[in-house]
Amino acid sequence: MVFDKFQQSNYNLFDFSKRNVWQKSVITLLLVCVANFIKYLLRNYIGHGTPFLLYFGFIMLCGRFVGFWYAIACTLIFGIIATIYFLIPLEGFTAVAFFKMAVYLMEGYFIAALASGLRKRVEALEISELNFSTLISKSKDGLAKFSADGKILYISPSIEAITGLNREALAASLFNIFPSENDRKAVAEHFLSVVSHPGKSAVIIHPYLNREKKKRWMETIFTNCLEVDGVNAVVANFRDVTERVEADIKKNDFIGIISHEIKNPLTVIQFAAEMQNEALEQNDMEQLRQLNAILKNSSQRMAVLLNDLLNYSGFEASLLNLKISPVAIGDVISRVLVNFSTSYNNPVLICGDVSVVVHMDAARVEQVLLNLLFNAAKYSPPNADIRLHCTLSDDMLIIEVIDQGNGIPPHEQANLFNKFYRIPGGDPGIKGFGLGLYICTEIVKAHHGKIGVHSTPGNGSTFWFAIPVHTPLNHQQSKS
Repeated sequence: MVFDKFQQSNYNLFDFSKRNVWQKSVITLLLVCVANFIKYLLRNYIGHGTPFLLYFGFIMLCGRFVGFWYAIACTLIFGIIATIYFLIPLEGFTAVAFFKMAVYLMEGYFIAALASGLRKRVEALEISELNFSTLISKSKDGLAKFSADGKILYISPSIEAITGLNREALAASLFNIFPSENDRKAVAEHFLSVVSHPGKSAVIIHPYLNREKKKRWMETIFTNCLEVDGVNAVVANFRDVTERVEADIKKNDFIGIISHEIKNPLTVIQFAAEMQNEALEQNDMEQLRQLNAILKNSSQRMAVLLNDLLNYSGFEASLLNLKISPVAIGDVISRVLVNFSTSYNNPVLICGDVSVVVHMDAARVEQVLLNLLFNAAKYSPPNADIRLHCTLSDDMLIIEVIDQGNGIPPHEQANLFNKFYRIPGGDPGIKGFGLGLYICTEIVKAHHGKIGVHSTPGNGSTFWFAIPVHTPLNHQQSKS
């Protein structure tokens, strides 16, 4: 694996342009001495004429590593030495010799300017490279270059800030940062999709594992720059988008939860509206009052759910604003049974003390009870009895919903309360998103309670939850 790296350190060791005047003067004189010493040693091989080419080489070195005016000084010194030691003894100081010296000085000037310009250009390039490297290393975006066959040519230092892994660690692990082989293949397919199309780009959001092996999300943009001079690679821009992806997931989860929960009061409203027509025909005022109470309660529940949706900040966040008030659990159960009866015919047998007054958000606890009763009816034989048992223990109200279903295997019970989880191989006729028990869990947690299940295959299931009689108030919660 090869990483491009622009280095000037070897040149900078000999760069005296930033030194003081005395040091630069000494270096200039040293270059003059070295040039003439070489001329003296090679006099039998290169002749006794003026070594202009050798001088030009040292003038260029002086202009490149010392400075323009020092290269000019070097040119003048070489000219004086050439005049005294080479021109006069061999040719005498003629007009031709004078013309040669003038041309030499002009050439020396141009060479000094060229070398000095090269030095300034390299310095500007170094500063530009440094600024670019700093920008890339501090950026939240990463940059990489790939050859057409997928070989990594360059990867920016910002990769460590993004993934927690430095370039060496990535190279050692052969860039094995994907949670699964399918994730790796998906990224590879996007890369290959741009290789044969110059200028084409492809975007993919994919999971990756950081240094702690925690799953996060990255957005990668591949762009084919294989035919762009100076690049000649597939360029990849990448950035961590975990917060954005998780926010989208939470938003979709919340919408799914609202859709799931809104069906219950909507069904009750539809049922009550149909019953009202019959009550009106029979002029049964008592039944009308009961149905009106049901409609009012269900419409209020729908209003709360729709308000949560319109003021979306996440299901968990909505539970920070519980409306805590003292309510007799019997009253909550009565309203739940009315709603339950609109969808199922299973008899619900009430056991225990239902007169206990609990400080709770009654609407939210109704959600829990209704979900548990619905599940008990869905997974029990038609018209089978369901028992609802209330117990007070150590200032905790414990409510159990006991069904006569097929029971749940032990290895599945731990996952039941996870979001979107449904038992594999379950009855395909039973619809759902696997959200009901997750909703129950979050509501019970918000009341500082616990929830669980006891089940034996073939002997039904008991779902239970326990909440304090006096629910502690968070600083965000309000008391109505």
